[in-house]
Amino acid sequence: MPPWGSGNQGATNLPFSIVPAGELYRPELGTGTISWCIYSNSGVLERSYHTNRILGSIASSADGQYLAAAGYKVSSGPGGFYGYGAVYLFDRNGQIQWNVSSNREIFSVHINSNGSVIVANGPELLYLNNQGSILWNYTGYDAFDAAILNDGASVVAGLSNIAFPNHLNEGSEVVMFDNRGNAVWNYSVPDEIFGSTSDLAVSGGHAVADVEATGYNGTLLYFDLQGSLLWSKHVDTAILRVNFDNGGSVISVQGNWGLIKFDLSGNVISDQETPH
Repeated sequence: MPPWGSGNQGATNLPFSIVPAGELYRPELGTGTISWCIYSNSGVLERSYHTNRILGSIASSADGQYLAAAGYKVSSGPGGFYGYGAVYLFDRNGQIQWNVSSNREIFSVHINSNGSVIVANGPELLYLNNQGSILWNYTGYDAFDAAILNDGASVVAGLSNIAFPNHLNEGSEVVMFDNRGNAVWNYSVPDEIFGSTSDLAVSGGHAVADVEATGYNGTLLYFDLQGSLLWSKHVDTAILRVNFDNGGSVISVQGNWGLIKFDLSGNVISDQETPH
């Protein structure tokens, strides 16, 4: 069977990789079978699991003991809507320890340094422990972006599709939750929403988020971890991904037209966009 397309896997520090394989899923017919194949770093197929889910993302613990993975299904019918997500925890040998499913889609997963906290999102926000118990969840608004802070003691999330009074367009919020699911602070952004699952990043004592109004331009927001907005910058492109580089000293923004880099004061230090 031909390989099936995978999601945003990223690099891990474990001695295996997950490769989804199977028949191409056809939503209009409700057909398609997907397995997640576990390969050693030498390319040997160790085992496979019939998940029948598209691999959304993976994240490994810094101690090299655990890997968390998120997957979702495309339901049958002409529209083929997303749903029925699940979170999986693998040990360092590539063996599944547990999985937790949801009737909502799950696109992204995050894990702390020793694998004791796993956070999954999109659009529901789940906070799990190492045994697969959901300690709390958030379902108020669509949480398509999330990041772990303070090694799991806090979670910052980007919430979208929020109706604000006297605004025609839906907006968003950046919210910090503690490890019990209580909102510590929030920052409201009317008329702009999070456009992807890669629109939020944290490093040291700061968080950076990007929101957009039209799909053609965005706004970069830079916070301290007390919820204060330190600066914001308009970007003349839809933002596809934001992250910290160079040990947290540079903010990299991948847009439709190329890569823009900012220093931590919001100054552009590199613009590799193509003319448009």
